[in-house]
Amino acid sequence: MSSEPENIQTENLIDLLDKLVLPSEPLPISLVPETGGWYFLALFLGLIILGLIRFLVKRHRANAYRRDAIAALPFAADDAGMLARVIRKAALATFPREDVAGLYGDDWAAFLERTCEGQPFKGDLAKQITRAPYDLTIPVSDELISAARHWILKHQRGPIS
Repeated sequence: MSSEPENIQTENLIDLLDKLVLPSEPLPISLVPETGGWYFLALFLGLIILGLIRFLVKRHRANAYRRDAIAALPFAADDAGMLARVIRKAALATFPREDVAGLYGDDWAAFLERTCEGQPFKGDLAKQITRAPYDLTIPVSDELISAARHWILKHQRGPIS
């Protein structure tokens, strides 16, 4: 007997490669989520983004009076009375009118100190800003303008006790 089986076909490698069938193209992967949880997550994230946009728009609108006051400071650089009016207008824009309109003198200076961190109007500056609407001879110093800018940018918003 021979050691070789009789049924074996002897084909060369190239013929075998030609008989291979290529696999079919896979279906494209869908980008649409298959479960409902992803839709809820997308809705939740959308609501968070809308809430953030709403918050930023409200904050931007609420600080419009600050931007107006800062823009008016260069026009008040030569007139202390005008500088005092800019500060009072900013205070009236954010605090209740009945809490601000009647303040003058030491009460006005105390209000400015109480409503701002760092208390920019101390000592002589407090006297200057309280007398400015009534005394046209008060000089406008860089310190006074800097204190006004600081108060406009840093004062607390809304009614305080």
